[in-house]
Amino acid sequence: MADLEIVKISELPEASSFANLFTIGTDALMRSVKVSLAALASIPGLSSSVQALSTQISGIETAMAQMNSRITSLGGSVGDLSGLETAVKTSIVAAINELVGIVATISNKIVFLTEEDYAALSNPDPTKIYMTYEAQ
Repeated sequence: MADLEIVKISELPEASSFANLFTIGTDALMRSVKVSLAALASIPGLSSSVQALSTQISGIETAMAQMNSRITSLGGSVGDLSGLETAVKTSIVAAINELVGIVATISNKIVFLTEEDYAALSNPDPTKIYMTYEAQ
């Protein structure tokens, strides 16, 4: 057997198109599927919806990072930490880091489905955010 060469993802060449690229996941009925990235890119309105959502998430992450930086520069705790409504109450910086983690988690909870697939869900996952679109 030939030796396999280990290559880091960061060292691979970047694809110039979505042709012949696939991702894996599950459909609305929780069956394992492969999905053509070219097919996803061709869904009307999906690209602009994803871009708008990505822009909003990026804006939230930027705002959180700026807030974290400003509070860190204060040099310590400010105010009454017991009044924090986060799980972490040891410092304002720790509470902000908790919120940054929540924003990152939200971006992993968004599921795109056709209206028909969403209607076929017998028991939608309450931890997911479902966005529907019209099938072509």
